[in-house]
Amino acid sequence: VGAGGGVYGLGGAGSFGPLQGRPLNGPVVGMAATLDGKGYWLVAADGGIFAFGDAGFYGSMGGKPLNGPVVGMAATLDGKGYWLVAADGGIFAFGDALFRGSLASTSLPAPIVGMALTSSLDPYFPGTTGYDISWPQCGGTYPSPPFSLAVVGVGGSRTFTHNPCLANEVAWFGSAIVTLYVKLSSPAFGTPQQGNTGPAGACSASDQLCQSYNYGWNLASDAYRYASTQGVASDLWWLDVERPAGSSDPLWSSDTAANSRVVAGAIDALTALGLQAGVYSNSYQWPLIIGSYAPPVPMWQARPNAAPAAQYCSSSLFTPGPVWLVQYASSPFDQDLAC
Repeated sequence: VGAGGGVYGLGGAGSFGPLQGRPLNGPVVGMAATLDGKGYWLVAADGGIFAFGDAGFYGSMGGKPLNGPVVGMAATLDGKGYWLVAADGGIFAFGDALFRGSLASTSLPAPIVGMALTSSLDPYFPGTTGYDISWPQCGGTYPSPPFSLAVVGVGGSRTFTHNPCLANEVAWFGSAIVTLYVKLSSPAFGTPQQGNTGPAGACSASDQLCQSYNYGWNLASDAYRYASTQGVASDLWWLDVERPAGSSDPLWSSDTAANSRVVAGAIDALTALGLQAGVYSNSYQWPLIIGSYAPPVPMWQARPNAAPAAQYCSSSLFTPGPVWLVQYASSPFDQDLAC
């Protein structure tokens, strides 16, 4: 794009319209394309936005006072929003683009000249809500629309068993963003022999750390294989960690070191499959089960009290990873908020 608004498409890039010959309040300083390459936005120094092709118009800074000229822009991955950046570091968000902060009012050694969009394996759109269901809902009712996201359990009532309604439950949520989860446990509370061999080797009868790592790896791998046979896939898998030793129906031993190896094995198995692993728990149960182990993976937090769910989107309660989901209600179905 030229300063006068001329657009030049090279290779397979199409030209969907220039601004040449139209009056401008400032020179064109940048552009961004839609994901399918069938449209783009041009941005002028005064913050004016011009949309072409399948690019939507979501607002601009045209006609508004600026502390510095706009110097660039970036579009969200779904093409339903964009950010503008000014030379003083000010950021202006439109559409579904979220404001994450800016450098406005900050002393800079040189003016800002551009911006770029980062990427994430977080599949959810912030602020959307939905439900999580699993084998207990088999043969019963499912949540009613509207819902924008869902998390469906792959496992059955015990580890190394399977949810017979997996495919049906995933299909129920239609076009919503659907991810998967699998419940973990200590070997003794599932099928202990599944920890005897695996990537940690052939374990001796007394080597709980070896058995636990193999158990977690084999459990995540088994869940992945079952989902594949059902025609179900997700790039994000949640590992459900709850019900510590001493609870009414425990899934874990009191050996936090061994328990942490179950989680580590499951994370490593999913990572080896090219998948993103995350953990589900809460700030009370996690240390009782896992101890001080804090893997740098995303969190799905069970809200610990009645405070607004969004409050916990910025509270890293049990791992250093980002919070992607908050579970905030359980009647009649577990409800979830995307961060």
